Amino acid sequence: MSPQITDTKTAALEELYSRITRVAGAMGGTASLHTSSLSVPSAMVAEPQTEDAPALRVNMPKSFQVDFAPFNPLSVGTALCVKATRTTGMGRKDDWSFIHGPNGWQRSNSPLSDHEIRECLTPEGPPASS
Repeated sequence: MSPQITDTKTAALEELYSRITRVAGAMGGTASLHTSSLSVPSAMVAEPQTEDAPALRVNMPKSFQVDFAPFNPLSVGTALCVKATRTTGMGRKDDWSFIHGPNGWQRSNSPLSDHEIRECLTPEGPPASS
C-alpha cells in the first residue's frame, strides 16, 4: 500500500481520536494516545508480521476504560475500521466499531454522532445496531 493511503488513514484516526478525547473530557474522562501492535493477516505475508498503529485509551470515572484501535494494520488494503474494547470489573466487550468511508466516520451506515461516542464511553455501551 502506498504511504499516501497510510497517511490518509492516520489522519482519519487522528480526527476520530480527537473527537473521542473531546467527548471523554466533557464526561470527566481522560484520553491518552499509544501504539498498538497489529498482526498483518497471514494470507498476505509468508511469515508472521506486525505493524504499529495509533491507538487511544480512555479512562472514565469509576475504573472504566475504553480502548480504541484499528482492526487491521493501516497498510492493509481494506476499509479503515476501529473497534472499541470496553473494560469494566465485569469483563471486556468488543461490541462496537466505527468504519471510515467516503463520508467520514460511520456507525450503522449513518454518520457518527457525538451522542454515539458518549454511549460508547459508558459501561452499558451503545444499543444494538438495527
